[in-house]
Amino acid sequence: MARRFFFSREMRRRRKEYDVLLVRYVTADPFFAFFLDGTRPCLTVHHTKEIDEIAAGARSFKCCAALAMERFWGSKTLGRVDGIIGVTEEILKYERSRAGCPVPGFVLPNGISLADVPLASDKRGRGPIRIAFVASSFAPWHGLDKVLAVLQDFSEPVMLHLVGAVSEREQNLIARHPRLRSQVLLHGLLDRNALAAVLEECDCTLSSFALERNNMCEATTLKVRESLAAGIPVLSGHRDSAFPEEFPFYRNIEIRDLPEALETVKKWREVPRDRVRSLAAPFIDKKEILRRAYHKLLDLFS
Repeated sequence: MARRFFFSREMRRRRKEYDVLLVRYVTADPFFAFFLDGTRPCLTVHHTKEIDEIAAGARSFKCCAALAMERFWGSKTLGRVDGIIGVTEEILKYERSRAGCPVPGFVLPNGISLADVPLASDKRGRGPIRIAFVASSFAPWHGLDKVLAVLQDFSEPVMLHLVGAVSEREQNLIARHPRLRSQVLLHGLLDRNALAAVLEECDCTLSSFALERNNMCEATTLKVRESLAAGIPVLSGHRDSAFPEEFPFYRNIEIRDLPEALETVKKWREVPRDRVRSLAAPFIDKKEILRRAYHKLLDLFS
């Protein structure tokens, strides 16, 4: 709590050094609302639905207290800010509804530096479709269980590369099922070079298929951006606010439609890696995203 008070005091002291302030939203903060005195425009930046996220873990006294504080102070703070920025359309709408009054805002999706992600080598073959599913640790909202359930009934051979920590329960499922044993490769955690060696053979990657378990339906994940920057298209179970509907290399599907989506993946095999990267660049490059955000701020406050 003392740290939050110090942060708000410092922001209040230094706010005149800036034309506009973008502040990453901090939950259950009773001090931030008092910092908002109209001296400089201040917009809060939101990466999640705060009430829902706290409520999901509200089994301890600390979490319950944070939930009560956020419900009380959150709406007061959001009602006083000059604007709201969400990393998805869904989050932006959620925060506006919490504010209880009209608040300007826009979507600022996650982005990456393209220079930090090399183009993947192209060692795709004509054999089974190769798909990579990458996470540091597979959480329920990744929907790995859904992917494995569908994969059990695939009518054509597919190789699924799982990169990251997989739960013991899902490891046992793979070990027990003959088709999964032959079509799923467990790599565990890999360093950058080892991951690149896996991805260079893959036709596409997967993104999350169970965001509803976090009470969400949109995301702008870094893994998607890294895959596209490497020149590898993505199949996903959620909308990504950064991509227009016509963008060809990010396909949002229902998990039950994964077998049919393989026809799209076969077409992606014919597309050079560098074309995927170049068409994705305007939507994932941090410099381009911030340039657009700058002009949106000018429209709001100039």
